[in-house]
Amino acid sequence: MSSAPARTGTAGASQGAGDVKAVRAQLELMEQDCARVSAPDYMTPFQSLEDAVDRLLPFHMFGAEDPLQTDVREMEAATAPSRLATTRHEAWQDLTMHKVNEFCAALIAVEKRVQRADQERLEKSEMPLYMLQSYATAEANAITATEKNRKGEEERKAAQKAAAEQRAIQEAQRAAAAKAEAEAIAKQQQQQALMAQRQHLLMQQQQQAMAAIQQQQQQQQQAAQAQAAAQAQQKAGAALGQQQQLQQQQQLPGASQQLGMQPGLLAHQAASGMPAQQAGPAQMAGQVPPAGAKPGMTAAQQKAAQLAALKARISQRK
Repeated sequence: MSSAPARTGTAGASQGAGDVKAVRAQLELMEQDCARVSAPDYMTPFQSLEDAVDRLLPFHMFGAEDPLQTDVREMEAATAPSRLATTRHEAWQDLTMHKVNEFCAALIAVEKRVQRADQERLEKSEMPLYMLQSYATAEANAITATEKNRKGEEERKAAQKAAAEQRAIQEAQRAAAAKAEAEAIAKQQQQQALMAQRQHLLMQQQQQAMAAIQQQQQQQQQAAQAQAAAQAQQKAGAALGQQQQLQQQQQLPGASQQLGMQPGLLAHQAASGMPAQQAGPAQMAGQVPPAGAKPGMTAAQQKAAQLAALKARISQRK
């Protein structure tokens, strides 16, 4: 009873080992076929037609006639009832995809059987090694993830630091721009204040100049008024002297007649009662200045001096 299950397990293990060998052989053949297809040997001389076909397998695919053109030519040549529902190319593609799907399904099934056979074939002594490998793989994945996270964190911190530095640079630039603008405004205000001060000084100088001009004009007006007053006073003095002379002549009719009888007597000599003196030709012509006049005096001053001398003689006679 107990030997039957043991034989059954041994037979199953041997059958699984045979399947694994068959699958491995198929995989090796597939690898060889892929190597030959990807790198065909066309430099070595061919031994036979089969050798050429075996080595140049991929080239007959590219050297054959285009199936699409063949299908089009056959469809144009065939009558309507004899035409196929699908072309040969489409049928070939469908068949190829069906075979590919079958091969993939069979390959996946073989892989599962191989894995199941390997799992069943593992002994207890190999389990810790398998687990250790699993643990090592998990630890390696964890280390990789940690390193990736660390690099990501470092990149994130570097990006944050760069952004902070950029913000600091921008803040410094804005502060420098604000400072420069404030300095420019202060300089402009200082220039405006200096300009206003200069304008104020210029206005003061203009006002002082206008005041000096006005003062000069006032002085000129005062001088003109004083000159006019002096001229008026001179005229008044002359008129007064003439009036007094007329009065004296009216009071002294006899003396005037006597003076008029003496030829060559000057007018001021006759008025003052001075002894008769023959006047010279220059005095008769009126070129000799009157008594009391000084050289360099104006006509008005000479007239005033003459009137003063006349008044003095009149007062002496009284």
